[in-house]
Amino acid sequence: MAAQTQQAKNSFVPWIHTIVMFVLLASGWFLPTVSTITPFGMKVVGIFIGLIYGWMFVGLIWPSLTGMLFLSFAGLGTAKAVFGQGFGSEIVLLIIFFGVFTKWLEDIGLTNTFAQWLLTRKFLSGRPYVFIFMIFFVTFLCGFFVGIYATIFLMWGICYKMLLNLGYGKQEKTSAFLLIGVAYVSIMGMTIKPWSPWSLLGTSAMTKATGLAYDFLPYSAFMCAVSLSSILLFMLAGKFIIRIDTSKLKNVDYTKLAGKIDFTFEQKIGSILLIFILVALYLPSTLSKESLLYTILNNLGPVGVVGIVTVLLCLIRSKQKPMMDFAKTAAQGVPWNMICLLACVGPLGTALMHEDAQITPAILSLLKPILAGQSPFMMYALITIIGLILTQFMNNTVLLVALTPILCKIAGLMGANPLIITALLVFGLSAALATPGASSRAGLVFGNVEWIAVKDAYFQNIISVVCVLIALLAVGIPLGMLLF
Repeated sequence: MAAQTQQAKNSFVPWIHTIVMFVLLASGWFLPTVSTITPFGMKVVGIFIGLIYGWMFVGLIWPSLTGMLFLSFAGLGTAKAVFGQGFGSEIVLLIIFFGVFTKWLEDIGLTNTFAQWLLTRKFLSGRPYVFIFMIFFVTFLCGFFVGIYATIFLMWGICYKMLLNLGYGKQEKTSAFLLIGVAYVSIMGMTIKPWSPWSLLGTSAMTKATGLAYDFLPYSAFMCAVSLSSILLFMLAGKFIIRIDTSKLKNVDYTKLAGKIDFTFEQKIGSILLIFILVALYLPSTLSKESLLYTILNNLGPVGVVGIVTVLLCLIRSKQKPMMDFAKTAAQGVPWNMICLLACVGPLGTALMHEDAQITPAILSLLKPILAGQSPFMMYALITIIGLILTQFMNNTVLLVALTPILCKIAGLMGANPLIITALLVFGLSAALATPGASSRAGLVFGNVEWIAVKDAYFQNIISVVCVLIALLAVGIPLGMLLF
C-alpha cells in the first residue's frame, strides 16, 4: 500500500510542476509593473521565469515550444515569426549538421582508434604523471571531436580495464581520481569549439544582447589555456592534496597494443574531413579580410563548411553504399533537447533586451550599487565566483542561458567587456561537479558507486571546481583582457 501511495505521489508531481510553470508563464499578464518595466516587459519577465522553472523541473522540448507561443501572445510577433526566428537561426543548423557529423565519427570508431593510438606511445612508459596527463589529454581531444558523454563512457571503459590490470581496486582514491578526472576534463574539449552546442548557448546569447561576436581563434586560444591550466592544477592536487598512488603506473607499457590498432578506410576519410573542417573554420581568423580565400570561407561560414562535408560523405561510397546514411545518422545524432532550447533562447533574448520591455534599466538600477566603482577585473572575478557557486546547485544550461545576456548587457554599460564575461561563464559554468544534481556528468560520477566512493566523489569534485576557479582568476581573466 505504501509503495502504491508513493507511486501515486510520484505520478502527480510532474503535473504540479507543469501547473506551476503555466502559472508563472502567464503571471506577467496580471502583475503590476515594477520600476521601469513596461506591461510588455512584465509579460516577458513572467515567461522568462516560467521557462527557467519549466527547464529545471519539466523538460526542455515542449516547455521551450510553449514559451515561444507565449512570446507570440505577449506581442513579440506572430507565431510564425517567433518560431521562424528560433528554428531558422544559424545556431540550430550548426547543431544539426555537427550533431550528425560527430555521430558518424563515433559510429566509424575513429575516436576509439585515436585514443588507443595516443595511449600506446613509447614515451609514456615509466612516467606515471605523464601517463595520467595523456589520459586526460586524450579525454580532452575526444571531447573536442565527439562530445561529452561518448567520451566519458569510452575513457571510463579504457580506465576500468587498465586499473584492474595494474592492480588498483574499486573505490580506491587513485581509481576515483582517474575516473573523476575524465568527467572533469570531458567537457573542456567541447568549450574549445565556438560552434559546439554548449559554447553556442553562451556566445549566441551574448550576440543577441550586445551585437558582438568572437573570432574563432582567440576564443579557442582562451579556452585551451584555461583548460590546460585546470588540468595541471587538478594533477597537482592529485599529487599533493589527494595523494594518489602512482607506484603501479611506473611499469606501464602498452606499446605492444599499438600493433593491434586497425585504421580503417572510413576512419582515414573521417580524419581528412575533420582536418578540413578545422582548417576552414580557424583559417579566416588569420587571413586578410581583403583576400579571396577569406571571402569564400567567410561566405560559407561554419554551416557551409560542414554542409560540404555532409554532401561528400553522402556521395563517397564504401562497400557498395554511401559512407553516411544521413537519415539514420541524423535520427540518432541530432540533439532535439538542445535544438528546442536554443530555438526558444533566440526570441526570448530578443524580448528580454527589447526597448519596449525596459527590463535592462530596471536590473541595472538594482546592480549598480553593487558593481559601481568596481574595476573590470573585480567584476569579472565576482561574476566567476558567483557563477561557479550557483552552477553547483542549479542547472548549468539554464544558468548559462539566463545569466549571459543580462550580465553582458549590464557589464557593457559599466565598462566591462562582454566577450570576457561570456568566455568566463562558458568555461566556469561547465565545472558543475561538486553536488550530485549539478549536472548530468556529476550524476554519472556520484552514481558510479561501484568504482567511486561517495566521500571521494565529494572531496575530489570540490577540488576540481576550486582548480577551475583558480585557473579562471589567475589565467582566464588576465588572458581574456589581452585577447578580447
